[in-house]
Amino acid sequence: MTIGKIIKQLRSVHSLSQEDLAEQLGVSRQTISNWENDRTVPALDYMKKLCEEYQLSLDQLFRLETNEVGKTKLSKRLLFYLSVLFAFLFLLPFSESSLSSLIFIFTAIVIVFASWDLARLLFKEVVLWHSRRKKL
Repeated sequence: MTIGKIIKQLRSVHSLSQEDLAEQLGVSRQTISNWENDRTVPALDYMKKLCEEYQLSLDQLFRLETNEVGKTKLSKRLLFYLSVLFAFLFLLPFSESSLSSLIFIFTAIVIVFASWDLARLLFKEVVLWHSRRKKL
């Protein structure tokens, strides 16, 4: 979700018109429209004003806070990858040579996908940890 869509959603949740939000931030209605339609991006000081006005952190404004649903979804996918990986490794000794090479290829593919998802999960956690550390 872009910053413009987030600003529009935030404005809608608080039942504000573009004029109302523009008045609160000290900008024109056209500026708000440009932000919401992703023609321009608000400067950092306006983002800070938005956060102060609605008691949000910049992480929340940019949707960097990971939700538990996303974590759970990634965890389930990792568990699935590991299950498939163990199934392939279990079948490997019982297969013929041509089938074992195919199982080896599928195992490698599963390892790549699992590593990618694990790296995404760890990156989100590092970003959150770093942002929380800066707040202190």
